[in-house]
Formats: sequence, structure tokens, C-alpha cells
Amino acid sequence: MVEEERTRAAGRTRVARDSMDMSEIEMQEAEQSALEEMALADFAAAEGIELAPPESAPESGGAGGEDQATKGTMGPSESA
Repeated sequence: MVEEERTRAAGRTRVARDSMDMSEIEMQEAEQSALEEMALADFAAAEGIELAPPESAPESGGAGGEDQATKGTMGPSESA
């Protein structure tokens, strides 16, 4: 009896989720994420903090010197 009610509730949840238009919510999420990144960049610029490029960036811009600034300083050093 309880299992049957649980199964029905799960079915109603699936139908409700599938009938919602998620495109607007996804657009708002993307907009919020962009605003967060802009606010962080503004704060970092105001405080003189150099931010590493985001991990989701498809290209690093070809600048090899930036990797040295983002590497950690703890642990054994890699000397050639």
C-alpha cells in the first residue's frame, strides 16, 4: 500500500517536471552565473587580486606564463 502510493507520487513528480518549461530557468541560471563572474572580476580588480582563468574556458589564450602564477608553492619543486 505504501509502495503503491510512493510509486504514484513518483509518477506525478515526473509528469510535473516534464511539463515545466525549463528554458527560462536555465537562461536565468546562465545570467546569474555571468553576473557572479563579473562581480568577482570587479572585486578582484579593485583589490588588486589576479584571478586565474576559469576552468570552463575552452582556450587559455596561448599565454604560457600564466600557468606559473597559478601553480602552488608547496611540495617538492620540479627542477629540470
